[in-house]
Amino acid sequence: MSLDRNLGGVLKTMATTSSALGEAFRSLAVWFFMWTLVIMSSTRWIEALFAGLDRAAIWHRGVAILGTVSLALHALFTEIGKETTLGKPLATLGGNRHLRARGVGDATAVAELST
Repeated sequence: MSLDRNLGGVLKTMATTSSALGEAFRSLAVWFFMWTLVIMSSTRWIEALFAGLDRAAIWHRGVAILGTVSLALHALFTEIGKETTLGKPLATLGGNRHLRARGVGDATAVAELST
């Protein structure tokens, strides 16, 4: 019994930590995407800072890749540890002969799964 409670606490801590990491990656993604817009704004000070628009375009691409990776990591870390209500219906749809015999699209069969 004690092991179950300790494991639940560890999982809850992991979910909280992963959620915080997800929010940090979200902030990074927004920051990176904001800089991609600034870099390609074609203003003179940006051109001077990067010694030409061709070099600014290279930086723009690199920062955009970092933003995309950060956004993907945000999506991954914010979903870790969250429960879903689709587990039982999807498992039954995939492996229940009775349900397949009645038809996958049968609304009453899906309603029976949720009870």
